[in-house]
Amino acid sequence: MKGRTHLSFGLFVFLLTVYFGYGFSLIGLILILIFSIVPDIDKFGSKISKKLFPFSLIFNLFKHRGVIHSLLIPSVLLIVGIFYHIVNYCALGWVSHLVLDGLTPSGVMPFYPLFKQKLRFIFKGDLIFFWGINLGNVILGMVLVL
Repeated sequence: MKGRTHLSFGLFVFLLTVYFGYGFSLIGLILILIFSIVPDIDKFGSKISKKLFPFSLIFNLFKHRGVIHSLLIPSVLLIVGIFYHIVNYCALGWVSHLVLDGLTPSGVMPFYPLFKQKLRFIFKGDLIFFWGINLGNVILGMVLVL
């Protein structure tokens, strides 16, 4: 998936948190959006790895869609989120990224490094998915306003 699709889905996830009563949080929105693209830091040449260069060189040592694309990091974030609730937004953004990448033919290995079984669906057409998410954002945004 492209970064814009991850950002759109991150916005959708944030709107869902608002809809389900967590209230609007500008910091929460920013964290979800940032962490919806951070997992691609392990892909050499991605926009996020270019923006965070030279820090991203450390993550380029990992296999793309390996440990960075597993549930390990969001699990750690959720444990930290028990004490610092704002970190839960980071975990939501990260998981939103994994969900979208799990919809692609390449898939993700959610339980890596314990299990190397991929979770994937055959979905092609990033542009169609991008506009579908944006339509969902508009509809959910209108519901929240009303």
